[in-house]
Amino acid sequence: CVDEKNEYSVFRWSILADPFAYDNCSRIVYVEIMGTRWKVTEIDPSQRPRLILTVGGEWHGDTPRSSDET
Repeated sequence: CVDEKNEYSVFRWSILADPFAYDNCSRIVYVEIMGTRWKVTEIDPSQRPRLILTVGGEWHGDTPRSSDET
């Protein structure tokens, strides 16, 4: 769907989460889907073992460096 005010798409993704993901879900700020980084705007942990991520708008913030970028 499209938010006409902010002109970006909003998606919900269901991911299978391991214990590490659950313990650190409050630190998830973006997801990369098909080469595009999207802001995570909401996380619903109520459907264990899944996390439901609501994403919308492209992420333009910092990202961790990969080992081949050093």
